[in-house]
Amino acid sequence: FSSLNVRLLGIDAPELRLAKCELEICLAHKAKLALERIVGAGRNQPTQLVDCQHDKYGGRITCNMIGTNGQSAAETMLLTGLAIPYYGKPKTYSWCDFGSIELNSPLHQHIVQCGGQLQVETEEDFDW
Repeated sequence: FSSLNVRLLGIDAPELRLAKCELEICLAHKAKLALERIVGAGRNQPTQLVDCQHDKYGGRITCNMIGTNGQSAAETMLLTGLAIPYYGKPKTYSWCDFGSIELNSPLHQHIVQCGGQLQVETEEDFDW
């Protein structure tokens, strides 16, 4: 393949093409840069795809991806706060409206850097 669209298994990240607000666009750019660092994009690093299956939307596959550090790219993205767990069910959240979030959590830090204003409480208020 010269090009292959891959969705990381088990996570959802903000979308660049389908963004619904400026905050999501900013978070999506940050997520893209983080993933590029994780997989060594631009450094001619081979990327290992494992546990691949056809995506429910067709035209792409879902896989676990192993980063240059040997760790799961999806797990690393979750730890950065630039992705959330996703198991194929309809979304009950928006990257544009978080409501409450834990102060100083990785996601909170990214939102602040993107200029977002939030009511700060606890991450337990999320339904994800």
